[in-house]
Amino acid sequence: MKNWFIFTLICFSGFLWGQSRDDYFIESANLFLNNKNTEALDKVEEGLYKFPKDKKLEALKKKLEEQKESEKNKKEQNNKTNKNKQDERNNENNKKQEQKASGKEKNQTEEPQTNIDFRKEMYNSILESLEKEEKRTKKRLMRQMGKREYTPKEKDW
Repeated sequence: MKNWFIFTLICFSGFLWGQSRDDYFIESANLFLNNKNTEALDKVEEGLYKFPKDKKLEALKKKLEEQKESEKNKKEQNNKTNKNKQDERNNENNKKQEQKASGKEKNQTEEPQTNIDFRKEMYNSILESLEKEEKRTKKRLMRQMGKREYTPKEKDW
C-alpha cells in the first residue's frame, strides 16, 4: 500500500503542481486586467507552448497583441501631436522674435526721423532768433543814422 501511494503521488505530481489550460488563461487574464500586458502575453505564450491548440489562450493572445498595437499607435499619435505642438510653439517664438526685430528696426528708422525733425526745429528756431536780431540791429542803425541816411542793402550771405 505504501508503494502504491508513492507511485500515485509521483504520477499525479505533474498534474497537481503543473498548471492547466484554464490556469494559464486565468492568470494571464488577471495580468491583462491589471495593465501588465507584457507579462500577460508572456504567460499566454507559455500556456500555448504547453497547450498549442487551446482556443481561449489563442483568443487572449490575439486580444493582447491588438492592445499592444493600439498602445503603440496611441504613443505614435501622442508623439506626433507633441511634435506638432512643439513646432507651433517654435513658430510662435520665431514670429515674436521677428516682431521684436522688426520693432527694433522701426525704432531705428524712427530715431533718425525724429532726429531730423528735431534738427529742423532747432534750425528754424535759430533762424527765427537771427531774424529777430537782424530786425533789432536795423532799428538801432536807423536810430543812429536817421531815417534819411539809411538805405537797405542786400545781404551778402
